[in-house]
Amino acid sequence: MKYNKLPMRFTVPLFFVILILTSCRAKPLQYSNHKPELNEEIDGGWKAITPPETYVGDSLYYLVNGGAGLYHEYGFEKVETRRYLRDKEKLKIEIFHMDSPQAAWGILHFKSPENTISSFNNFPASRMDDFLAIANGKYYMCFYTSNVDDDQHCLDLIAGQFVNESYQLMIPSLLSLFQDYSGELIYIKGKLGLYNYYPFHFKDIFSFNEGLVLINGKSKNFLESV
Repeated sequence: MKYNKLPMRFTVPLFFVILILTSCRAKPLQYSNHKPELNEEIDGGWKAITPPETYVGDSLYYLVNGGAGLYHEYGFEKVETRRYLRDKEKLKIEIFHMDSPQAAWGILHFKSPENTISSFNNFPASRMDDFLAIANGKYYMCFYTSNVDDDQHCLDLIAGQFVNESYQLMIPSLLSLFQDYSGELIYIKGKLGLYNYYPFHFKDIFSFNEGLVLINGKSKNFLESV
C-alpha cells in the first residue's frame, strides 16, 4: 500500500460531497503477548536517565498540551514514555496504547505533518530529521533524538527493537472503499477531527462517528460512516 503525504489544514476554498453509509467495522485483531517495553537499556549503548512515566485517561493532557482530545477520540488507552542517554546523545520514546490498530493508523496519519509519511518494515511511519513515528499493531510509537550525527540511521536501529513484524497491518475499514484511489486519504474520528477539516461549527451537528477525507487536486470529498 502506498502512503501519501497528508496535509493538516487547507486554506483554499474546496467543495465536498457527503455520502452516508452503514457502518462496516473490521474484526478485532488477536494480539500476541508481545508489547513494546521501555527497559533500562536499549541496544546500541542507550541507558535510561528517567523512570518510565505512564499517562492514563485525562492525565494525557499533562504530556500532550492542547491536543489530547484528538487522541481520546481515536481511542486512547495510555501512553508510556522514557528518556535515554548515550554520551551526549539524547533519546525520548513515547508509546501510545490505542484501542485498535485502526486507531493507531488513524492518529499517525492525522498527526503527521505534510510530506513526512513513509514506511518502516511495511508499517506506516512518519519521518523528520530527528523524529520517527510508527503505527505497529495497536501501538503508535514516537522516537525523538537530539545531538545525534546520523539521526535517521540511529532511529531505524532503535525502532527496529520495538516493532513487532508479526502484527498484521489493519487499516480503517472505510479505506476498503478506495482500493484504487488517486489522491490523499485521511481517517478522522470525532468532532475535533472533523472540525480540523470542516470548521463550520465545533458542535457535533451530524452526530459524527468516523469518516474519510479524500483529497484530489482542488477537490475534497468527505465520506461518513454512521
